[in-house]
Amino acid sequence: MLTLHVSVNGEKKVIEGLQNIRGKAKDLRPAFKVARLLIMESTQRTFMAGGRPEAWEPLSAATIKRRGKGARILRDTGLLMGSIGAPGGDGIMVLKPLELRVGTNVPYAKYNQDTRPFMQLLPEDEEKIVKAITEHIMGGEK
Repeated sequence: MLTLHVSVNGEKKVIEGLQNIRGKAKDLRPAFKVARLLIMESTQRTFMAGGRPEAWEPLSAATIKRRGKGARILRDTGLLMGSIGAPGGDGIMVLKPLELRVGTNVPYAKYNQDTRPFMQLLPEDEEKIVKAITEHIMGGEK
């Protein structure tokens, strides 16, 4: 029979640290507030760039004729762009201890998301969100 015995110096501090981590993991709202802003900023950059990482499909000739040559893709009124993550109105923002939802209720949003994705996170955006959540759980954010 092989027996393995592990001894931890400062066991009380380790246990307290783990309990602190567990407690912070039960309420991610502080990290989600940062994540919400990161999502909103990422989406704004996508709108301003006319699509990221690739440019959106151009407007059809019929749309240009109807709206004029200066028509901006998904930005004519600014309603959709301004609604992302805005609480109330057309925006969606749900912040709970273990849930974050950011989006829009603008009726035409879904159809545009299918052809001109405006709500998508690039890898660098995802990394920033993971970092915010990790820092919160590990104690970097108070």
